[in-house]
Amino acid sequence: ALSLCCAGATRLGSSEESVGMSIDCFQLAALYERTTRAGDFKDVRKFFNTTGVNDSDDLGWTGLMVAAQLGYTDVVKLMVEDLKADVDLKNAGEFSALTYGAQRGHQDIVQILLETGADVDVDAEACPLIWASRQNHLPVVECLVQAKAEVGLTDSDGKTALDWAKEEQHYAIIEYLCKIQGIEYLTEEKPSSLMPEAEEEPQCDESKSSSLLAPLPGAESDPQCGDESQVTDLPPVPDQEGMEYAHFQAAGSYGCATRHGNCACVIS
Repeated sequence: ALSLCCAGATRLGSSEESVGMSIDCFQLAALYERTTRAGDFKDVRKFFNTTGVNDSDDLGWTGLMVAAQLGYTDVVKLMVEDLKADVDLKNAGEFSALTYGAQRGHQDIVQILLETGADVDVDAEACPLIWASRQNHLPVVECLVQAKAEVGLTDSDGKTALDWAKEEQHYAIIEYLCKIQGIEYLTEEKPSSLMPEAEEEPQCDESKSSSLLAPLPGAESDPQCGDESQVTDLPPVPDQEGMEYAHFQAAGSYGCATRHGNCACVIS
């Protein structure tokens, strides 16, 4: 199923503000899907030869933005290399094709747009680096930084890419951005609640074993516990820690016995 996210887009005030012929983004998405599945993009060429490769809808979305956001790498390559689409056009929300590619983590598309000369910083609110950091796309963050993205750029909340990574707890990105900025990254600040807790090994209290599990009828008396050979009537199943679990039935009750050496305890 195709899904277009219109983050950053706001409806333009009047049709006169739209550029060129209005396009249908959802119709374009269906066209991209069909031609990508077929591996034949002649219908994409035909569409933009008729419509205009830089035409947009009334939200300012261009065909290149749609392809970049939905991850159609071959369509993006066709549009920027062959059809010469403008990679720096922005919609009403100041988002460019590069912003959408970075936001969705499409590294190949981001690389193609950068190689074509796309503006790496765009607008503070639509900064590709900030959006890649917020959405936890480390490979895209690295790609943008290598393209000289401004790591200290802030949005309207006064937050940088690093600030967003900290807020969203994207630790790999935090470590990377700290490293390239020469900031000490204190791993001990990582919340302990995110660390898996070690499971406690079950302990057998031998002092309680005799009161929990009485010897079966016919078993020899033992001051600590019953005869192990009489406790189980099903073959024991080895546990990870060397304990053995076995089902037993005694005195009209049914349960599970855990054995440590000569000690048998009931687990309810």
